[in-house]
Amino acid sequence: MPNKKKFYVLLSIFITTFILSSVIPRFLNKSSPFSVYNEPLHLSGNLEGASDITIANINRTISINGYGLVNIEDNLTIRNDFENPVSSIFMGIPTNILEDLIYYKAKGSGGNTLLAEDTGLLMDTDKNMIEIYFDSPLLPGQRKTIIFSQSYKDLLKYEPSGSQQKISYSGLIYPSIPYKGQGSIIAVIELPIGAGSIEDDWGTTQANHITFSIEDLPQTYIEPFLENLGDNRTIDVSMAHSSITNLEIQESTRQITISPWGTIRVEEDIRIKNLGSISVQRFNLRIPDPAINVETKDNLGNIEGTTVTELPNNPKSKQVNLDLSNNRVTMQPNSSFQFTLRYQLNLGIYLNFDWFRQSVQLDVIMTNFDYLVKNQLTQIRIEGSLNIDQISDLPDIYDETINSQILIFESDYVSNLEEREILLTYTIDIFEMLMRPIILLLVIAGVCSALIVIIKKRKELGILPKIEKEQLPLREIREFCSLYEQKNALTLEIRQAEEELKRRKLTKKQYRNLVDKNESRIKQIDEEIKPFKKELMEASQTFENIVQKLDVLEAERQTVEDGLKLLDSRYRKGKLPSRSAYVKLTNDFLKRRKKIDRTISRFIQQLRSYLL
Repeated sequence: MPNKKKFYVLLSIFITTFILSSVIPRFLNKSSPFSVYNEPLHLSGNLEGASDITIANINRTISINGYGLVNIEDNLTIRNDFENPVSSIFMGIPTNILEDLIYYKAKGSGGNTLLAEDTGLLMDTDKNMIEIYFDSPLLPGQRKTIIFSQSYKDLLKYEPSGSQQKISYSGLIYPSIPYKGQGSIIAVIELPIGAGSIEDDWGTTQANHITFSIEDLPQTYIEPFLENLGDNRTIDVSMAHSSITNLEIQESTRQITISPWGTIRVEEDIRIKNLGSISVQRFNLRIPDPAINVETKDNLGNIEGTTVTELPNNPKSKQVNLDLSNNRVTMQPNSSFQFTLRYQLNLGIYLNFDWFRQSVQLDVIMTNFDYLVKNQLTQIRIEGSLNIDQISDLPDIYDETINSQILIFESDYVSNLEEREILLTYTIDIFEMLMRPIILLLVIAGVCSALIVIIKKRKELGILPKIEKEQLPLREIREFCSLYEQKNALTLEIRQAEEELKRRKLTKKQYRNLVDKNESRIKQIDEEIKPFKKELMEASQTFENIVQKLDVLEAERQTVEDGLKLLDSRYRKGKLPSRSAYVKLTNDFLKRRKKIDRTISRFIQQLRSYLL
């Protein structure tokens, strides 16, 4: 007896500790769902002392991949000839292409990120100044190297050239800066492999590179804003290609699900459009190198022409190649192709543990494209979490469900150079994680016990009694089930349209037309089903009970739909006490509706079983 009491005491202590460890974290951060890592503030500088700063070396790389983006990387070595330390320098962006600048970033020679901000300052009325801050002041006589990357849209011109696509580019040959440049001054234009009919002003063409060196000009240095280069300040380059044209990702909707069971699931709906003048059979994209179980699908099923290849020059990524000529059709000019990309990642690669808290660092832009992404929405769903404690970059939308936190990031005009790494720390729900396997084990144990009892009773009874056949209304059952399933399908289609309307995938007019069409068909089905319902109810008491239960469930389902609409209306009018109350009540209604749907399906399947 004493041993039994000790066992109960230890069990009570364990259960109490387990519950407290799961509940206490819920009260830790009640004032805010998460906090943000603080960053130091920076002050803008001025152009004082610009004449005492010299750019000792200029190395510009202009990458033209032919798909619509132009990426420019300026590698500058700055020398301070001033008597005082310098904390920043300025880069000029011509105002005529300022609207086409979609991304810029500055780095030090060691790869560390430098703060770069648009000052709004105009010089010579046509140059917008961007200020780049050093990680430490540049002392008199010292040198520093920085790398300034920019990405532009709509700088390439596309013209038909027989069966090929002609692509032209015109722009400044060297960076537009308010400092004197000397020493090695080189600009290299990188063209896609396979480019032909290459034309340029005065550069040296070799394979798919065109090099423009100051040594090929009469000048041996450049004045501020390239004043002494005259007509040589700008260059015109053109080429032709048989398979590369202007492509654009018009919409990308990505869902990243972080599971407490050690996986990250990524599902992305992508719509790509051919804006060029030639057809496209193949295109590619890049995903993280550790990704596994990669698959691509559309409305017709798997896209068979999908392969995954390693990238020797980019160990962090691998390439997904889609060949539409296999079991799809090529993208003609001004046509679109929509598909879904799925893959999985090992959570342990991005995760750090700290007791019941986990920290995950990942790039929100997991899938990378060589094309302009016009609109991108990324949803990060953290399953099995109590709350988010800290996050390095605030989301545009924050939501939560039971044991899940949802972060939504919205972006437009995304470049292939862009990265958006976030670091988030959240508390895991230990109680929820352990309850799932416990419930599963209990269910398995219950099923096994039931099977053992059934087998034992069979042995006791010997041979089971034969089931007597009855005269069943087979035709009425078949027609009733078919019509009822059509009605359920139309109802689910209306719900799906409501979700797409909320996510702006459907216009209000399209949604209204679909709802009116489906509701009209549902009314028609209700009239067609009446005679079959009557026949079933008259056939036997069993069928009568099933039909009556279905009628009750239909009424209950309509009550839930009315409740959801009323709840949404009251929330929009501000008549609910809080958003959390709205979310909780909505989830309760949705669970109840789901349960009703499952019960209706079960009764329909029960009726169909008589057909066998």
